Amino acid sequence: MKKLAFIILYIIISPFCYGQEMPFDTLLNRAKAEFAKDFDAQDYGAAIKYLNSAIELNPKNAEAHYCLAYAYSRFNSSDATTIPAMGLKLVLKTTDELQQVFNLSPKYAGPFLLLDPYSKLTSEWGSLAIGYQANNKPDSAIWALKEGRRRGAFDDFILSINRAILNSCSKNAILVASGDNYTIPLFYLQKAEHLRTDVTVVDIAMLNTVWYPKMLQKQYGIDFGLTEMMRDTLQYRAWADAAITIPTNTPGKGFTWVIKPSYQGYLLRGDRLFLALLKRNRFKRDVYFTKGFPTDDQLSLDMHLRAYPMVDKLNMNTSKQLGINEYVSELKKYTATFAGANKNANGELLPIDFIRSDLIGLFGKGELYNDPAKAKQLKEILRTYLPEDKYPCNSADICEFISSLDNE
Repeated sequence: MKKLAFIILYIIISPFCYGQEMPFDTLLNRAKAEFAKDFDAQDYGAAIKYLNSAIELNPKNAEAHYCLAYAYSRFNSSDATTIPAMGLKLVLKTTDELQQVFNLSPKYAGPFLLLDPYSKLTSEWGSLAIGYQANNKPDSAIWALKEGRRRGAFDDFILSINRAILNSCSKNAILVASGDNYTIPLFYLQKAEHLRTDVTVVDIAMLNTVWYPKMLQKQYGIDFGLTEMMRDTLQYRAWADAAITIPTNTPGKGFTWVIKPSYQGYLLRGDRLFLALLKRNRFKRDVYFTKGFPTDDQLSLDMHLRAYPMVDKLNMNTSKQLGINEYVSELKKYTATFAGANKNANGELLPIDFIRSDLIGLFGKGELYNDPAKAKQLKEILRTYLPEDKYPCNSADICEFISSLDNE
């Protein structure tokens, strides 16, 4: 309530203090400068003042509305640590500004602060719902998810992608997710549609908070093998390359790999909790990763993953990849379930580019230039299952490579 009163006061006084003194571009640039500062120095209250004054001068500028949506959002919750404290009124203000962006520029072409406007809308309502869940308000969480969908979040395409991801997992699996276009829709599907609730989704970034591991353990039965005090107070630690072995339920067999530092000579809190989870699990439950996972967040497991179209699976014994025919058979099964894409939401299309990248790797990127038959086979698979007129390519490198094959 105090946050909202603070913002209302800013809105009332800002036209008198700023609107008549600075031109539109100056106001917009001063607001954007707040987002560019070091995290602790960012002043979203000031950004809100500048942007409201800018919009008074130019109400049809989509970038100003987009930045104001982000300013309200970050004033509400600046990062994952404050998600449980999010307030509905600021989510509604964020939503109003994003709706203005959709109306003014359906395919927003301005610079992104992080997410495209459509992905941001989904993230905003999903984060509010996760915050409710963390506060033991499951009914409020479901309400927020359904209300968000009513207001345009959680579109059919991103839900169909994540539905296929859940259905790619084996029974009772652990699915490690990275990125709002995975974690948030997965939460929607499990809470609002009760889909594959046997799968436990773990967001890798939110493991760095205190509230999220606590929620996973108390509400979802994730066992870190730590006391409550150890779990809540675990910190980053200095780390050098070290071999780690996880024993399994098979006598005489274990899984050994070398963990490298994840950040400037350290393992972060989230890395250590993820390692504790893996040690406690001992491969009793299959472990999967969402696609496009940041390598630094994978605890050096990237060489032990088998790529499937919708997920990457951690393998205890081998990292041997699927053959092309087996991969395409899986791809055919899941693409048949995809809804039509929102071509204005760049972030939602990234999972399609990750599949394209897998296929290029399976065919052998270097070999394709010198093997016309292989190049033709790849182009036919892409044209059949991932046509660019239906799923536009967003990765510049992948787009360029596919175009180069067309020119061969």
